[in-house]
Amino acid sequence: MIDAGEEAVGEFVQHVRGLIDSVRAVSNASFRKVLYLVQIDALSALRFADHRSAGNRFVHFVNTHGGWPDCERVSLPQADLLLRENKKADPVLVSAVSDHLAQWPEGKILDLSLDPFPQELPDPKGLLRDCQHGRLLWAMRNTLLHEFRHPGNSFEGLSPGRDAPYYHQTHFVEGSFAGQAGWELVIPDNFLEGLALRCLDGLAAWLRSDQIDPRSVGYQGRSWVTRLRRLNPEASGGE
Repeated sequence: MIDAGEEAVGEFVQHVRGLIDSVRAVSNASFRKVLYLVQIDALSALRFADHRSAGNRFVHFVNTHGGWPDCERVSLPQADLLLRENKKADPVLVSAVSDHLAQWPEGKILDLSLDPFPQELPDPKGLLRDCQHGRLLWAMRNTLLHEFRHPGNSFEGLSPGRDAPYYHQTHFVEGSFAGQAGWELVIPDNFLEGLALRCLDGLAAWLRSDQIDPRSVGYQGRSWVTRLRRLNPEASGGE
């Protein structure tokens, strides 16, 4: 006989998996990305409902349950851009990032394995924390959701069909970046689909391990305002 809690978890997983699978039928890749990211965010709210920061909750959830080894790596191209905008940046850190980037082969499609982990950089103050890939994924979620555009200037057509994030090199010939070259980060929708499914599996394992009924997690009332404040305490002031 199936336990009532196990049955509830099974029904929950089947429902969410169906939602994730249905996104594949959406023709617009940007729409698909938004939907996958929103689904991951919603699952994070179930797992870490007590987090005071929606961004930290999302990143912690992906790092815990996403099965993404590169989640905590620091994006060297994004770190380089951030340090260039900070005139008071530590020259030792600036040099370390620049030296790492200088070793990247020109004109290649590169995966994230060339990006270092935080402990491999002279960054004791954590200045590059927001350049870690988990946090860049949160930044992408916000840019897509609130501005409906991709951050940066990536072009996925250079390497279609990939199911993992990667970099490609861009040379700008016009506009405000004319004459510049740089590495652009691409996060394919195929990767986000797999990430959403792994996050769901991780959440389901936690629910089963702690014998938690997913229907009992989170706010159960009817107030829209209270629900918003529970999901995102940072937005409770009406910002």
